Amino acid sequence: MLAFAQREPLCLERECLEGHFTASAFVISPDHSSAVLIKHRKLNKWLQPGGHADGSDNLRATAKLEVTQETGLEDLDEVDGTVFDLDIHHIPQYREVQPHLHYDVRFLFRSRQWELERNNEAEDIRWVPLTEVAAWSCEESILRMTRKALATLQSDRSSHAADTSA
Repeated sequence: MLAFAQREPLCLERECLEGHFTASAFVISPDHSSAVLIKHRKLNKWLQPGGHADGSDNLRATAKLEVTQETGLEDLDEVDGTVFDLDIHHIPQYREVQPHLHYDVRFLFRSRQWELERNNEAEDIRWVPLTEVAAWSCEESILRMTRKALATLQSDRSSHAADTSA
């Protein structure tokens, strides 16, 4: 990803035909039991919310904006303040848009609200229990983020328990 960003001055623009940066978020429910997934209209897959950078170099802000636009969730906390996951994936041709790569930078957010609002970008949207994500998506990157989220949440619980017992 770094090499692509260094050699391609338009890497944040979707007009970059080879590929471009996108930002997304794995969003955990208020009780830490579920993740929000959207059924992507063009790809017909259950995925995390996200979208194109469209020139913005603040991918964290882009991810948060996309979550709000695609799910209606506005009250979000970033879990660890770092990039949660990176993924490069192929996007097939769709109408006049040629096949290309998405260089996706992903963040982990915790929602303080449950209510989801569907919009025209997603065919469907729902909270999926973390233990059931594999039944909704076979995408390795989604399964990887689920494993990482479970590990992060377990670590948070362990350190919180250690803090309260000290």
